[in-house]
Amino acid sequence: PRLPRTPTQRSRRDRREVKGLTMGDAVQTRRQLAISAYNNASDILDRSELSEEDAYRALCEALASRALWEPIGNAMNLLIGDWQVARALTVNGMAEDAVTLLESAIARAIENAVDDWLIASLHEGYSRALLNADDERYGDVYMVTVQLISGISDLEDRSIIESQFADLPMP
Repeated sequence: PRLPRTPTQRSRRDRREVKGLTMGDAVQTRRQLAISAYNNASDILDRSELSEEDAYRALCEALASRALWEPIGNAMNLLIGDWQVARALTVNGMAEDAVTLLESAIARAIENAVDDWLIASLHEGYSRALLNADDERYGDVYMVTVQLISGISDLEDRSIIESQFADLPMP
């Protein structure tokens, strides 16, 4: 008689179906969880005042969303996640870490030729992180960001990024 198959011996079909869920169901569930965590973090980060607990919760939600996108998301999903994680890092007093994350994200955005609004948005986050890190590059990046925002082709996208950028002081 044959012994029952071990987990490593299961067929591809067996691995795709977990308690009645197909791989497509699992991806859709993961996508919904990622979107929900992103929205939770955004709701917190959009508040005019944040408690320490709120800032921490925003970071947890942003990290959860980014991690959930990792195996299923495209370049845009991952870069938007990086932008949100950087914003949450910044409000948690970890602006230097946000700077590092956004430098990497901007390089990947250029490499992946993403939309103009996303490049501008990443630079908005980069400007914000540099300001909070008291980094001397803030002024130069601020001016680049202004140019990138003015170059966004879609007026609605431009308006959204302008509103995110509006609270940063001119150097």
